[in-house]
Order: sequence, then C-alpha cells, then structure tokens
Amino acid sequence: MIGAFDRTGEFRACTQSLHDRLLSGRLRLKPPHPKYLHSVDNTYTANLIAKSKQMSEELKMTVSKMTKLRILFQEPSHSSPEALSKLIEVIQYDIMDLNKTKLQLKASVSEVKEHSTAGVQHLRHIDLIVIGLEYHLSFLVSEFRVVLEEHKTSLSVDSRKSEANIQMNNDLNPLTEYASHSRIMKTNEPSSINPTSDNSIPNTHPINDQLQGNKKQQCSSNPSNPTMSLLTPVSYSHSTSSLPSVMPISKLNGTPIVNRSEVYNSFQAEKTSRTPEQLQIFASNPHVSLIDQEVRQRDAAIRRVESTIVQLGEIYQQFSTLVQEQNDLVLRIDSQTDNVEMNISEAHAQLLVFMRRISAQRGLLIKVFITLILCFVVVSQFWIFSQMSECAMVLDSVDSCGKCPTDKNIRLPSKRHYRQRAHCNPWSDHTLDYPLKPELMDWEKLFGGNPASSLSVNNNSFDPIVRFLDVGCGYGGLLFNLSTFYPFTRSVGLEIRLKVCDFVQEKIKALRAKHSGQYNNIACIRTNAMKFLPNFFHKEQLHKIFFLYPDPHFKRVKHKWRIISPTLLDIYAYLLTPGGKIYSTTDVPDLGKWIVDCLCAHPLFRPVCHVHLSPAVEKIQGANELLKISTYPDIFEENSHFVKDSESFQILKESDPVLKLLEQGCTEEAHKACREGRETFLIVYERISNP
Repeated sequence: MIGAFDRTGEFRACTQSLHDRLLSGRLRLKPPHPKYLHSVDNTYTANLIAKSKQMSEELKMTVSKMTKLRILFQEPSHSSPEALSKLIEVIQYDIMDLNKTKLQLKASVSEVKEHSTAGVQHLRHIDLIVIGLEYHLSFLVSEFRVVLEEHKTSLSVDSRKSEANIQMNNDLNPLTEYASHSRIMKTNEPSSINPTSDNSIPNTHPINDQLQGNKKQQCSSNPSNPTMSLLTPVSYSHSTSSLPSVMPISKLNGTPIVNRSEVYNSFQAEKTSRTPEQLQIFASNPHVSLIDQEVRQRDAAIRRVESTIVQLGEIYQQFSTLVQEQNDLVLRIDSQTDNVEMNISEAHAQLLVFMRRISAQRGLLIKVFITLILCFVVVSQFWIFSQMSECAMVLDSVDSCGKCPTDKNIRLPSKRHYRQRAHCNPWSDHTLDYPLKPELMDWEKLFGGNPASSLSVNNNSFDPIVRFLDVGCGYGGLLFNLSTFYPFTRSVGLEIRLKVCDFVQEKIKALRAKHSGQYNNIACIRTNAMKFLPNFFHKEQLHKIFFLYPDPHFKRVKHKWRIISPTLLDIYAYLLTPGGKIYSTTDVPDLGKWIVDCLCAHPLFRPVCHVHLSPAVEKIQGANELLKISTYPDIFEENSHFVKDSESFQILKESDPVLKLLEQGCTEEAHKACREGRETFLIVYERISNP
C-alpha cells in the first residue's frame, strides 16, 4: 500500500518476545470470556472473509495483467495491436467485476454490523479490510488510466496498422484459399459429416460471417472461374462446421492447420474457459497472435527472472560483506576477551598476594583499629564535656543577671551554639504561641517583667507601646542598634526559626544583665509574621516596619512565600500609622524590582527614596560606613525618588537616622553581602492617609 512501510520485523520481534515469556512462565494465556465465544462461528463474518479473500485473489490477477500490459507497451516490436486491445478490454471487464464484488462486500459489512455482538475493535478490523481492498482497487484503476493515457498515440497507430493488414489479407488469391480449404476438407471429411459435431458449433461466429462475406465477394468478382463455382456449394454445405474453424486461425497465427477436429476442440476449450464478456472481446478482436503472445510472455518472464537473479546476486554480495565484517568483529572481541582474561588472572594473583600479606600482619591491623576507636571515644567525650561546660557558663551568666547586675564579666551567647538552616517554610504548621487578640498580649513580661523601668522613670517621653517592628530579625543586629538609637521607643523582632530566636532572647537577657538599665526596650518573639501579625498589634500602631534581606524565593511557584506581596501589604497598611514607613534592603535585583512593583501598585504607599548602595572598600581601613551610595540606578528608574549623589542622601539621613544605621550595615546579612561584593538596594516607602 502506498504511504505504508514494512513492519514485519517488529511483528516477529513481538511474537518472539511473547513466545519466550510463555516458555519462561512469566506469562499465562487466559481463556476467552464466554460472551465472546459465539462470535467465532459467526456465519456473516465468515462470508465476509471469504468474499474479501476472493476479491484479493482477483486483484492479484488483475495486477499481473497490468504488469503484462506494461511489458507489452515497453516492447512494441514484440507485441501486436490485437493482443494489446484484447488485454485492455480484459482488464476493463475485470475492473467491472471487482466493482461488483466491492459492492457485495459493503453489503456484507452492513450485515455483519447488524448481527455481530463483538467488540468495537473487531468491527473496526472488518472496516479496515474493506477500506484496504477499496484502496487497492482505486490505485489499480488510476494506474490503468495513467498507462492508457501514456500510450494513447501508440494505440491509435497500432489500430491503423492492424486495419491495413486485415485489408491485405482479404485481398489474397481466392484460388490459394480454395486449395488450402479443399485440402483440409478432404482430410477431415468424416468428422465433417458427423451431425453432432456440426450442430455443436455455433453458426453465428463473427469470424464465420467475415469469411463468408469475403468468399461471396470473390465469387461475384470472378463469375467465369470454374473453381469458384465448385467452392460455393462446398462452402455453404460446410459453413457451420469447417469454415469458421479453418480460415481465421490459419490466417491469424500464420501456421497451417492439418486437422479440423483439433482446431474445433481447441476452439471449444477456449470458448468454455471464457466468460460471455471475454467471448465478446475475443469476437471483436479476432486477429490476436496467440503463439507470439505466449513467446513474449515467456521472454518477459525470463527477463524478470534475470533481473531477480541480478538483485539476489547483489544481496548475496552485501551479505558476504556483512559476514566478513562480523567475522572481523568477532576476531577483535576474541582478542579483547583474551586480554581481559589475562588481566583478570593477573589481578587475581595480586589480590592473593595482598591477602597473604594482610593475613601475616593481622595482629598489627587489629591493634591499629583498637587504637583508632579509643582515640575517637576520648575525643568525643572531651568535646561533649567542653560543650556542657560552655552551656553551664552561659546559663550561669544568664542566671546571674538578677543577682549581679553590675557584673562586667558576663559572657554573651555564641552563634555557633545556635546554628540553624537559613530558610524555613512559612506555610508549614509550626507550634507557635500567639494571642487571640492584641489586648491579651502581655508586653510588660516580655520587656523585663517590670513596667516601671529606668527609662520610664527618668524620662517622661518613654512610649510603652511597641512602635518599631523588625520582621525576620535574624540574629538581632538591627534590634540592638535600634535600642541605642531610639532608647525611648520599644522595638520587637519577629523570627520563625527556633534556635535563632532563642539566641536573640538569650543575648538580650545577657545585655540587660551586663548593662544595667539598658536594652529594656527590645524583645524577640517566635511567630509567623505572614499569619499572626494582627493578633499582636492594633490598627495604626506601628511607626516603622523593617524587611532587611528577606528570603528571595527564586522559583516562580514560591513567589507566594515572599514576605512582601500585594496581599500582605494590606496587612502592613492596616498596622502602620499614616506617616509610618516601610524599610526594605536586598542584594537580589529581581527581588528588589518585585518589592518596588508591589509597593508602587498599592494605593496606600508612596515612595520616599530608592538608593543603590555598593560595598565600601574604606571599611577595611577603619571607616564607619559599610556601604556607599552608587549613582548607577540599575533596577531603579531615573525619577525624582532615586538618590543620585551623596549630598541628597546626607539630607535624607539627617531627617531619618534609620538610613544612617542601614548604611553602616548593622545586620549579619549586610556584612556577608559586602564580603562577597554584592550590591544592596535600599527601598523606603511611606504610608499615606486613607483616601
């Protein structure tokens, strides 16, 4: 079929795999379900299959005739126009029969679909059979039409030549025809008298009519010829038996016929073996050279065999080349196998030598192993003891805060005892304590447990309400600086990581103990700022909210985890008082652009300044500023809010001391970004009044 390809190799591989699985026991064939057993003996399906097989055989025969027609067209010197015309008409009648068979097949398919109870796959297979046969038939018709169109001119020329030859054969000497005819009549006289044989021969054969017409014309043209007067009664007396069998075949085939009965028997056999349509074709084309046609068929078959032999020779040559290549490959594999075997033998010998040496030094190895185990036990015990002593010292220093408030030798906690992974999933379920509403929060207990602190006694400007909030405070770098920059304002840091929050709380306690009367305005709470902020703070309570170096969450699916988002900005706007500010720093340009876009899109925030800070090299030489201003906008657009020079930034620092604190790099993340040479983007936005 055109447009298809041979998948016989795949089918054989699948059947071989199924066979191997059956033999190995990995697969068991299940018997068919009882409801499908009756479809096997379906008479309609059997009739359809039989008709399709018959049509397939007829298609193959017609295709072979088409091949023969092509060969005759390719060799015009060995083919007669009569043979070509006869073969063309035979193919036409075959195509008509195939069309009738196709219609019968379609009717059978409709019957199968009406009476079949099989599955959809069975009916689809039947449709595919009929469609395939229709495709073959349509392809055959198109090929036949193309062949006729290509050789249209040669067919017209051959038809004119055949008509000229017939006219020349009709003009032969009547005496020669009569002599040959009389000789045959004499040799076959007994059989011609037989009435059975005479009656069995048809009187209306077209060859008989043509020859009788020629005889009458010759007799009328030569009335004085005595031989023709003798020919007339003989011809009329034997017109039903001898004339149609003798004259046309002797003329067409070019061979003398000596026995009238043999000619009659061959004619009868040919007649009985042909269909009425083929007899009509033969009657309309009586000038076919049967012997020449047979010779040409044999010649074409011999040529096809020769071409097949040549192709087989090429295939055998390719196969021999492939066998030679496989032989070379096998030889190389054998040589490599020998080398591998030799190497394995050598390695085995070396391994035996090594094992003998180990066996000889077994005692030494056991001693070394025991020594290593003892060293490990001693070192681990020493490390555990040192850790316990450090923890005891930290606890003693924390416990001594209330006993010795003026002790200057209190040790602060170390970060290496409170290490934890840098990131935490804010959407996971943590065990957190939080009030149901802000009125239930005990801030005095969190800020030292004494409401009358030294700051509130000595200064009437002390604000007992929390005004500054550091979200994600980390190890508390900003909190400790805010405590000294704003001693009369309470600041709270929020951290979700347990060990980091414990470190900040312990350090606050140690600083309060070490510096009496200070650091009572800062505290740290372990909570989730993305969920529970409204549970801790009232509406418009906060003045400043800090988001320093938040987690960037680079993946798109994790952008919802970012601490600044359009949804969370509504909560921050609820908690900030009009005029309050949001401070954010980051060393990730994509996150900085995200923060700017979110804040610009929110209706309750307006930009104050966009500052691009670079690591300051002078910090190594003893300068206070860890960061310096950069005039390159990078992610910020050139607008009135972008700070371009140091003078403008100095004015902003004088109006807001927090900017100076952020420029100094008060957090651990800021120091890390400077050490690695990363840029820092400072973003400040102000809460406006409700519209």
